[in-house]
Amino acid sequence: MSRRARLVLTTLVAVVLVVVGVVYLPTRTWFGQQEDLDRSQAELRKLERGNATLGRKIDRLSDASSIEEQARQQYGFRLPGEESYTVPPAKPPEVDLPAVWPFDRLQDPVARAAARQ
Repeated sequence: MSRRARLVLTTLVAVVLVVVGVVYLPTRTWFGQQEDLDRSQAELRKLERGNATLGRKIDRLSDASSIEEQARQQYGFRLPGEESYTVPPAKPPEVDLPAVWPFDRLQDPVARAAARQ
């Protein structure tokens, strides 16, 4: 290979390396940063929506009537002079079938069905 051909080849390689270093690598980095920025902005929008929802909930729960309702429902508080009554849930119906055929096979399914109601 002649000296001139080596010089041209070396110059060409140097130019390609400079182009790659100046154009390609920064461009690739920029696109990667754009993707990160898009993901971050989507997450920010999601968090802002969540904050807005929580802000509305705070406003709703800070109202005096809401505080009173929560105290009544969650803690059983009553105003002076009010009476509170608690009605326990009804007992599940008892199923007591005879222990003879075919009732011996029906006892458990009927008892489970009665307990669901």
